[in-house]
Amino acid sequence: MSTHLLAFDFDGTLFDEHQQQVPEEIFPLIQQAHDAGIKIVLITGRWELPPEFLKRLPHHARATSNGGQVRIQDEIHVQHLISQQDVQRIVELTHLEAELYAFSTTHFFTRAPEGARSKRWSRYLPVKPFQEVFGADVMKLNVDHTSVPDLKTAVAEHLPHLTLTGGQEPYLHFLTITPTAANKAEALKYIASTLGVGLSNTTVFGDSDNDIEMLRLAGHAVQVGHMPYLQEVSDEQLDHPRDVARWLQNFLKNIHSGVQV
Repeated sequence: MSTHLLAFDFDGTLFDEHQQQVPEEIFPLIQQAHDAGIKIVLITGRWELPPEFLKRLPHHARATSNGGQVRIQDEIHVQHLISQQDVQRIVELTHLEAELYAFSTTHFFTRAPEGARSKRWSRYLPVKPFQEVFGADVMKLNVDHTSVPDLKTAVAEHLPHLTLTGGQEPYLHFLTITPTAANKAEALKYIASTLGVGLSNTTVFGDSDNDIEMLRLAGHAVQVGHMPYLQEVSDEQLDHPRDVARWLQNFLKNIHSGVQV
């Protein structure tokens, strides 16, 4: 059997955002797949996955910030940055009342220190006032505000080289801005090539618009949830993160019975 690769988005795919947890049954199944020689990859829009989950999800590679940073066996292979000129222009285009966040390689910068997102993210990174972002190595920017759909249009017009995700359901008022090459499809291509797996031997799981291109690229694409725009790029659909466990059970059963995957 050819080596196979399973790539998972995190939020909304492995991570149940309503329960704020990964369904417990997923952890041993991913461990079993890893032990069976399947390449396990985590690809997320987050700056980094929470350590309480990361240590329980064995993996060969992970991409964070929508592909802004790629690690193979915990070694950084790829890192993309947003230029200081682009950071300045984004700030100028952003509504003054919007919650604005930036992530560098070492710090989290916030214009909304009392916001819920700030409190969550500051658990993992040292926090600095947003004005100190200038001069830092910026990997991604996030904007949280009702004006996000209009901001997405404006950034696309003025800075068309940047990668924009969100600004539509399920993240209508939340926008992620990353460098040109920082997207999940490019991360998947790099990781699969580095691990020696052909794209035809990849199965990818995702739930939102930042997963579209990597689902399109995969040998087999699995949509988690019900976003209509993923239907045309997906080969099958699961309703909920807990259904990923059922999928993995069937996948492992086929491996053990010698069925080609």
